[in-house]
Amino acid sequence: GAFVLVAGCVGILPDGTYPRDLAGQTARCLERIEEALVAFGCSLDQLVRIRIYTTRIDQWAEIASVMGPRFARTRPANAMVGVSSLIDERALIEIEADAWAPAAERR
Repeated sequence: GAFVLVAGCVGILPDGTYPRDLAGQTARCLERIEEALVAFGCSLDQLVRIRIYTTRIDQWAEIASVMGPRFARTRPANAMVGVSSLIDERALIEIEADAWAPAAERR
């Protein structure tokens, strides 16, 4: 088996802009993580650990409103950390995710 590790995922859109709100950026992060996992033959259901960094820790419930329903079945281990800034000042959230992928394509 193998792990697929996705790091440094912010909620940037294909046109280089960001959703204005934390929930929108969180949802976009998950889309980007899913795209990366699919490239290795995996899905979000195979995530075993998630680390969330946010500049808006006081708005953690907004993040949870996106993450909770998506992971209601699988419940990967997770941590949320408040930070003073991220790599792009427009980013409100960054997510790292680890998936267990026994049949992952090696790259």
